[in-house]
Amino acid sequence: MAKGLGIYNDPIDKKIHIPVPYIKGDRIFNVVGMVKDYHIYGLDREIPPIAFFHWSVFKLMRDHSFYNFQIKIKNENIEETINFIRKYWKLNIEQDYPFDYQFLDEKYQKTFKNHQKQKTLLTILTLIVIIISLLGLFALATLTIQQRLKEIAIRKALGASTKEIMFQLMKVFLKIAIYATLILIPFSFYIIQEKWLNDFVYRVEMPLYPYIMTPIILTILICFVVGIKAYLATKINLIKYLKFE
Repeated sequence: MAKGLGIYNDPIDKKIHIPVPYIKGDRIFNVVGMVKDYHIYGLDREIPPIAFFHWSVFKLMRDHSFYNFQIKIKNENIEETINFIRKYWKLNIEQDYPFDYQFLDEKYQKTFKNHQKQKTLLTILTLIVIIISLLGLFALATLTIQQRLKEIAIRKALGASTKEIMFQLMKVFLKIAIYATLILIPFSFYIIQEKWLNDFVYRVEMPLYPYIMTPIILTILICFVVGIKAYLATKINLIKYLKFE
């Protein structure tokens, strides 16, 4: 609010005009202090401009619009403090309206719990997808290599080394991984940056390392899964596949 009024650098003793509900016209107030911005409604909502007044300044607002207030209390004797506030509320503020309270950190914690549940759910789904993908990769590698056993036998008979044969078998899967990476990384970057993070008023910028680590991990998994099948394929019995050639 101080920035909006142009008094941020030197706010003390400045005169400001503020429209008051239920009263025609503005009232002039003298600034006696300024506090740092803090979240009023929740961590996922924008901090609005706020001015603080003594509660006795506006009798009309106190009588008609005073429905809640925030109190900063110490960690010691919390129950005694709440009982004192409850008693003060009934005696000095509103006898007929029941006193109800909640801790601000618990209110904010609800927002974190929702995101924590999303994180847990996405983690579980990601692990399931990875396991299914690895099983599918293993099955596809088995089928592909099984169809190329005669080719492997011929290459081996002509003097190809184990590394050369393994590279030829893994090259197909590595190409698929590269194509998938080129398509999916821009798509995921757009979804995270422009869709999900835009739901937060105060947001962080997504770092680049997840987009760098993902292809690396994917390559390692492909080399591990396909490499095992390719290595076993290099140990085939040449006579079995070349006896009719």
